[in-house]
Amino acid sequence: KEHEKNHFFIEEEVEKNENDNYYGFLGKDVDDDEEDPMIRIKEEEEIDSSYYEYYYEDDFTYDASVIGIGFNSPKIVYQRFVGSLRRIGFKGTIIIGISPQTNEDTLDYLKSQNVTMKVLEIVQCHYKTKRPRERCFYPYDGLKRDWSRFPLAKDWLEECEQCVGPVIFADVRDVYFQKNPFGPGAKVVDQLLLFEEHPHNYAGLTMAGKILRDCAEFKLKSGIPLLSAGNAIATRVLMIKYLDLMHKTMLEWMKNPMCHLTFSSKEDVKAVLNFLRLDENLPEETIVVPHRVGIFNLVGYEGSKIYESNKYLWQYRGKSLKEAENMPFDGTSGKSWLDNDLTLTNIDGLFLNNNFEVSTIIYEYTSFGSPFLRWLDKYLGVTREEGKSNNVNVELMNQPEIEDKVRKALLRPNSDNHNDSHDKENMNQINSHDKDSSEFKNIHEHEFDVNEGEIDYVKVGTRTGEGVKRDKITDIQKIDIDILDENSKK
Repeated sequence: KEHEKNHFFIEEEVEKNENDNYYGFLGKDVDDDEEDPMIRIKEEEEIDSSYYEYYYEDDFTYDASVIGIGFNSPKIVYQRFVGSLRRIGFKGTIIIGISPQTNEDTLDYLKSQNVTMKVLEIVQCHYKTKRPRERCFYPYDGLKRDWSRFPLAKDWLEECEQCVGPVIFADVRDVYFQKNPFGPGAKVVDQLLLFEEHPHNYAGLTMAGKILRDCAEFKLKSGIPLLSAGNAIATRVLMIKYLDLMHKTMLEWMKNPMCHLTFSSKEDVKAVLNFLRLDENLPEETIVVPHRVGIFNLVGYEGSKIYESNKYLWQYRGKSLKEAENMPFDGTSGKSWLDNDLTLTNIDGLFLNNNFEVSTIIYEYTSFGSPFLRWLDKYLGVTREEGKSNNVNVELMNQPEIEDKVRKALLRPNSDNHNDSHDKENMNQINSHDKDSSEFKNIHEHEFDVNEGEIDYVKVGTRTGEGVKRDKITDIQKIDIDILDENSKK
């Protein structure tokens, strides 16, 4: 009943906004009488009733597989992704692409969880780009690095002899598991499942919608949500077919610089997937699952809204922005970290689907910020080392901790808040503990231009120790500049 009620409001919202000229917002007018292709596709998409009829009766998961890339992710990301997956009883194959600079502690953890690790090789890209020293993943040097996770996953799946059962293609950096996706009571996977984003994240207002207009001439102005490109579930055969289709389509898009130069990979890869949907070229066995209905629960839209509101609330109460970012949410009780009246979580703090069942897989959980991450790590039993931060995380760019580190690493000499003596002290401390300190550039002697490829990487370390003795720099990692989002580069 709750699900039907929510969909009534969604349809009402779509009808209410049908006459709005969304493309005026994007700087290009669209004829109101022109048919919106997303509405037509949405009307034609109907979930096969068999999706709700067949369920697994046991927890046999040895033939199942989960595949993704965690390049440059710290140990704590793997503890949340792999740890939660093993914790709920998954006994199948986990394949993850990792950085060649992954530290020994993280490697030991992945080995202990029986993870198949694929070390990714960074090579020079060979396609037109604004950055002359753009880096790609071998052997796909003609494809944007984030895009290459699709053909890489296909290669790894085809190489895996035991991966004959259902397959999850997941975003390692922002996914954790609450239930066994193939355990008793879980829906049988016999088709390709793709998942819609929040219905109020209107297609016509997103950057992906703009890319679809500029690159594929699809004019979206409705309130119909887009498909998320982060995750998919399918049989082995259908997953290989899907990943191959995405790869071939991306190669075509790479021929048009407008489609891959201007926008972030997260948005343009989403545009590629939704292009296939609008062009009706997805595999025939595809099921499009509405938001908060299927195995994946995409919580990014809700998380960003709630987290931002919580920061404003605590700033209104007198906290600084830094303090507000770490303050708990109001209305919590018992084991929960969020107000239960929001109906997003149960009394134990677990995310819920629209029918109030506990969700199986959670995506974009980092959007809820530090208040949730502290709860999650405690729930999963993740141990944080004393005096050491686990948030040195390049891939989760919405984390303020790493953004602060990157800003300091790229500090410009004409910055209003520049503290020359303090930064020189920090540089001396890093140099004294880094065996290859000659690779460091003095940040006071040069104003770098990131977008012109002048910086290949930055180095980030973790300061440990107690009180005034917090002067030891450990876990120094190279961070390729190409993986940073635009805000962090600035």
